[in-house]
Amino acid sequence: MLVLAMMLTPVAQPAAVHAQTTSKQAVKEVPLQTNLALHKKVVASGNEVDALKPELAVDGKGNTRWSSPYKDDQWFYVDLGAKMDIDRVVIRWQTPAESYKILVSDDAKRWKNVKADGGVIKSKGGVETVDFPLLKARYVKFQGVKRAPVEGTLYGYSFYEFEVYQLHDLRTIVDNVTAALKVNAGQTKLDWSAAHVPEDYEVTLYGSDRLPVIDLEGDIREPLVDAKVNLIIQVTDKKNPIRKLLSDNITVLVPGQHKQTSDRNSEPDVIPSLREWYGGKGNYSLTESSRIVVNAKDHEILQNAAELTRQDLQDITGLDIKIEYGEPKKGDLFIAIDPSLTWLGDEGNLFKVDEYVSMTSSTAQGVFFGTRTALQIIKQHPDRTIPRGESRDYPKYEQRGLMIDVARKFYTIDFLQSYVKLLSWYKMNTFQIHLNDSVGTPFKDGTRAAFRLESSTYPGLASPNGHYTKQEFKDLQLMGKEYGVNIIPEIDTPGHSRVFTSYNPSLGNPSTGDDNMLDVSKPETVQFVKSLLDEYLDGNDPTFIGPDINIGTDEYNGDTEVFRGYMDTLIKYINSKGKHPHLWGGLTHYNGVTPISTDATMDIWHEPYGAPQQAVDLGYDVINAQNTYMYIVPTVYGNYLNTQLLYNEWEPVKWETTTLPLGHPHVKGGMFCLWNDASEVNGLSMDDSHDRMLPGVQVVAEKMWTGTREDRSFERFEQRKKKIGDAPTANLSHKVAVNNEDNSVIQYLFEKEFEDASGNHYDGKGVNVDITQGKYENGVRLNGEELY
Repeated sequence: MLVLAMMLTPVAQPAAVHAQTTSKQAVKEVPLQTNLALHKKVVASGNEVDALKPELAVDGKGNTRWSSPYKDDQWFYVDLGAKMDIDRVVIRWQTPAESYKILVSDDAKRWKNVKADGGVIKSKGGVETVDFPLLKARYVKFQGVKRAPVEGTLYGYSFYEFEVYQLHDLRTIVDNVTAALKVNAGQTKLDWSAAHVPEDYEVTLYGSDRLPVIDLEGDIREPLVDAKVNLIIQVTDKKNPIRKLLSDNITVLVPGQHKQTSDRNSEPDVIPSLREWYGGKGNYSLTESSRIVVNAKDHEILQNAAELTRQDLQDITGLDIKIEYGEPKKGDLFIAIDPSLTWLGDEGNLFKVDEYVSMTSSTAQGVFFGTRTALQIIKQHPDRTIPRGESRDYPKYEQRGLMIDVARKFYTIDFLQSYVKLLSWYKMNTFQIHLNDSVGTPFKDGTRAAFRLESSTYPGLASPNGHYTKQEFKDLQLMGKEYGVNIIPEIDTPGHSRVFTSYNPSLGNPSTGDDNMLDVSKPETVQFVKSLLDEYLDGNDPTFIGPDINIGTDEYNGDTEVFRGYMDTLIKYINSKGKHPHLWGGLTHYNGVTPISTDATMDIWHEPYGAPQQAVDLGYDVINAQNTYMYIVPTVYGNYLNTQLLYNEWEPVKWETTTLPLGHPHVKGGMFCLWNDASEVNGLSMDDSHDRMLPGVQVVAEKMWTGTREDRSFERFEQRKKKIGDAPTANLSHKVAVNNEDNSVIQYLFEKEFEDASGNHYDGKGVNVDITQGKYENGVRLNGEELY
């Protein structure tokens, strides 16, 4: 039986997940029985203070820790009580080292490095795993080599838990299964029987990064051409089911139906690039007589996709193509629903090009994304051709998003609508709108915070210097549904909340001197937030109509346990409304004992605040919004994303210090974030924002839909993105097509009055102006008063 479990390699066990009747609860604890260091005797070189003693690093609690004196050469060791087989140490850092060693001993006097080369370990922070060959030892030691500064200050070493494991038996089975996993032509099921797994152990498939080729049941569907699939397996000790181990990625090659040869059409260049392609010969041509044909039985479900495609084709080609219902003929674009294609996922599609172009999927969204492929190819070919061939296209990651901070810089609803089109053009499916925040330099009207959505529950809360009506915001979400883009509203509390404390100072705690924080120890403050959410979620005509809401909950200065309780309350409250909550990851920084529901998705943005490994250990789904890779804060830092680095090295499983295995089921995708901390005061326009966002959207779209490709280069991608550019009917870059070699847009010679001599036909009309003889040929006389 193939089972999905909540485990993350390389940690041997996740933190305990306590089942509740209505939700999952997460408290960071260390699992019993497998951690050989748990509750054992420990000795350390010293403590920072008496309250941070070494015993706290082996107590199994995630909110207690040992912290060393402020010196480099500090150490800590655990006495296992007897010589034991060991091969793994896990350190759950609070303040990580820059470098350290792991040593073992039989007598606590003579120490041996677990690494054969005696090497020093460079710490990555977070939850760090050190694997080494199986050995016997009684004492296991952390030996600090060099401390790492925290914002310029050198503290001591500090970790919540120091864990020791023996996983040799599980690791041996992983190795044997890895060696046995091969896929032959025509094979329909994964088979690791050659690994001869002992009866007391169970091997299950945990993850796959190409589910349409190998799904989590181990079923294999033959791809069009050879395809690499990265798998994760889990081994469980059936005698002690707490003992589990995940493999690293196991890459298998699945033989395809065909061989792509040089005499066949090469894969057309689109963004994101196609997952599978088998070329035909010759080209399809779009002509004035071509039609968009919808399968008659799919009239209702695909009418919107057909109309939007018609509009986009007209914008790209100038052709006004008719929409008809029935059977396709040569030259047509045909769209249809095929319920048998569920294995491609909700966004996947079959894209077949012969005498006509066929785009089929089990959903309207999948079909619509297929039309984006056709349109991008046509846009790049002035002769309106598409190479014949067949594609199976489907995303590698489920959520592919952009976030815009509209609080600290207001964007018109028209701009956001254009961005819905742009995201859909690049098969991005999530658009988060950050609705409230505070600024350092006041806005021009003197206010120091903004909430950008009309409120009738709290009149006057919406910012006078720019906000959206509830109907405008609802219409934006409805438009998003048409384009396959999920709009996620974000109301960020209890930090970033000056707009609320300015509205009602009693919601904060004036004695702290920090008006940016709500005081969530007050029931009336919590009720204020609930009532605001109720306004947008309840009733027959709610404002928030999508499935997801982001509740913020980051960067809070207040009591940690109260804050954790508030997070739990909001997560459950959103779930009770039938919505799915998202929140910014911060459980490393806000460690504690108050349970927090895991029925939420966590945006992991800064590993010292909230580590991805910790989040998935607790049972959260995660989104990679790593500030190092995925943030731009114009005029402050990161004016543009590092597109070359992202293209060559990044996928959503990669954070700055942590890389999770490809296909991990809890890694749902990534989100590119535009923060406007100083954009308004420094005069950045919406056009400036677009100039920064477009190249970022293009590259993250590629890496979240397709992932990393060995057969493509960044240089080729750069050429492709210039040609594909803005979405049709949304010319955010204000590009102008010209019909001359000089790139002239308008040229008035005044020889034929106001005729445009550039060839672009921007002929003018004069009001209260005359054509007259000038010093050099004809000119214009401006007669004063009203003229143009």
